[in-house]
Amino acid sequence: MEEYPSLYAGLLRNMTVRITLETAYTSENRTIEDEAWNSLRMVSDNGLVALSDDWTRSKNLLQAQRFPWDKTKGLYILNGFHSLHCLHMLRHSTLEAFDGNNQTLAREHVAHCLNTLREEVMCNADDTPRYTGRVNEQASAEHATSGIGQTKMCRDFNQLEQWAVEHSACYKPIDVYNDSFPRIERYKFCPNGEKLWP
Repeated sequence: MEEYPSLYAGLLRNMTVRITLETAYTSENRTIEDEAWNSLRMVSDNGLVALSDDWTRSKNLLQAQRFPWDKTKGLYILNGFHSLHCLHMLRHSTLEAFDGNNQTLAREHVAHCLNTLREEVMCNADDTPRYTGRVNEQASAEHATSGIGQTKMCRDFNQLEQWAVEHSACYKPIDVYNDSFPRIERYKFCPNGEKLWP
């Protein structure tokens, strides 16, 4: 089967990943679990990029909000990072419910994130057959989970992160709930230390 690079960052589905049940993201130790989810990889602001109008037109993308330091570029959030943002929001809401706390996220935001992930799953249409039953690594499991121990082919998220850094919008979501904070100040955090503003 021939694999084609992704349309925008040129990523290939060439990374073998083992399906696992227990990870830092599912740790029973909340501190370990929180550290995993709060790692830099899980922060969606890494995925806000500034792309040239010429490039986006060549990819048939709709025009976006202007990048404050170069009006020939638009601001886009990479879909993978937006999905991670949604996972983070859903985890936050779920933990509030499990902990018996009031929900702090607007229902509309939670519904948007659920729909985003539904669209993502259906768009990806992953056809990996996952074995079922108490066999293989699940032979002695009380409640067997499908596919544990088998592998699937994935794109390398580290490569997506690198592409995002190369096209960074220099954005950091500081003081996002402070309406008096100047928005433009959020676009002064270039990962390479570059200063794009006057």
